[in-house]
Amino acid sequence: MSQQIKNKELVVVSLALFLAAGAFLFWNHFLNQEDVFAAYTSTPSASTNLTCFVTDGACSGTVIFRMSDYLGEHSELSTQSNFSYKVCCTGTGISNSCSGSYDTVLKLSGVTNAHAEKNTLSNYSSDACLSSSTMGVTCNYSTTCGTEYACLASISSDTNAHVGECSTYATKVCCKVGNYTSTPSASTNLTCSVTDGDCDGTVIFRMHDYLGNHAQLYSETDYPYKVCCTGTGISNSCSGNYDTVLKLSSDTNAHAEENTLSNYSSNVCLSSSTPGAVACSYSTSCALLGADYVCLASISSDTNAHVGECSTYATKVCCEVPSVIVDACTSKVVSDNLISLKDTNIQLCSGADIADADDPCYSVCWKGTGTPVVTSSNWKCGVCHDINNAPVSCSTLGSTTFDWVMPTGYATPANYTLISGTLASANPIVRFVATDSNRQLTLNINNYGMTCAGQNSLVPSLPIWKEVSPF
Repeated sequence: MSQQIKNKELVVVSLALFLAAGAFLFWNHFLNQEDVFAAYTSTPSASTNLTCFVTDGACSGTVIFRMSDYLGEHSELSTQSNFSYKVCCTGTGISNSCSGSYDTVLKLSGVTNAHAEKNTLSNYSSDACLSSSTMGVTCNYSTTCGTEYACLASISSDTNAHVGECSTYATKVCCKVGNYTSTPSASTNLTCSVTDGDCDGTVIFRMHDYLGNHAQLYSETDYPYKVCCTGTGISNSCSGNYDTVLKLSSDTNAHAEENTLSNYSSNVCLSSSTPGAVACSYSTSCALLGADYVCLASISSDTNAHVGECSTYATKVCCEVPSVIVDACTSKVVSDNLISLKDTNIQLCSGADIADADDPCYSVCWKGTGTPVVTSSNWKCGVCHDINNAPVSCSTLGSTTFDWVMPTGYATPANYTLISGTLASANPIVRFVATDSNRQLTLNINNYGMTCAGQNSLVPSLPIWKEVSPF
């Protein structure tokens, strides 16, 4: 009996030793396995100025946002701490601020436990942002991030999406930090390029991504990429000598259409203060439209279009400021009364509206019959040329400036009073204090940078009478 007990005790001890040895071997093997108790970190995605990865360990850079599972689940803003997996990015000047030079990485349905959507949509209002204190930032979405971009995450759909590390879903969340400038497109009078750096000329409009996305007016500042144009007298005004480059569906976050359509009402314009009518059109190649056309951008379709730099889409947005040499202008001083008179309102005329017979200078300038012809000898006022080099009345051109010069030593009110207009007006009215049969006025006209030679007027007030014999 005692031997049986001893045998049983031996079996129990042997079993205990076996289990202890197995447990030791198991835990020794288990504890030496990589990644069992270590923090998870995805393979970093790196570009020149940005490196990002997903980790549930310490973030050596900036936490852009968090997710509940790197294999795909809900997400939250960087300010929350409910989820362990962090999208961590490193680079000079990188932060998660939604101000300054930044872009929205994703929009979340809430600050935590949220679904996500692309930054071009507007269903969600909690923004996860990437910013840089040194360069421009752009985020977009693709099945593959370009060489200038780093992958931060992936999403299951455009909206109402789960978020995972880059290998989880097909749509990658791609961001770039760095100033980009496209190859300039240039003609004699106009040069344009797309940049997210400084614009040394005039910003015509802005786009979200030079590879193609939404657009906004130049006056908005949400998008980093600017269509920048340089040239003498170039501006983005929608008045004067201008044409519409594109029509946008709204001032910002907009689709675009060609200027011949009428679905959208926010106009992007290119203007010039120089002669040569500004014109914008569309072609597969701007060179097909003429030698003076340059490319500003490209669009994905005639309307409801995305906008990118010139190489992005087949349809190019082309504009020209042609070289037009304006012929010399003629400056003449004409008035409705003799300029030698005193205490009389004298209408000075540089030109008149030839379509308005009630213009005070109409009958002063035109001494013929029928419709005035400014090249006729019956036209007594100045002659200028418009942006197409056609002769016109100087007073009707918005680009023309006037300079009426009074006699030396004349001052107001001692010698004259301006009843209407100024000495810079096309057709002022003046009243002189004293009679002066030797009084001269000079009119200088500047038309598109060309100054007409000043014309003097000497008009005696009355014939000089004297008595002669026989009486």
